[in-house]
Amino acid sequence: MIQQLTEQQWQQIDVHLFAGHKLRALVAIREFCGPGINDAVDMMHARYKKLRTEKSDQFKQSDEEYWQGFYS
Repeated sequence: MIQQLTEQQWQQIDVHLFAGHKLRALVAIREFCGPGINDAVDMMHARYKKLRTEKSDQFKQSDEEYWQGFYS
């Protein structure tokens, strides 16, 4: 069973997402709540979409550039 993440945990993951460190974000999600890789990828994508909508100015790259070379 996947544990819910606290806002503090998400904030730590968000730092990685804003910087474009997708693998570090995945590792943090897995360490915090223990999902399998597929669930962690889904959680990361959902959080990315939320952040891109609410705080798009914090991203250094366009959406297309951000995901270039990341295959899930």
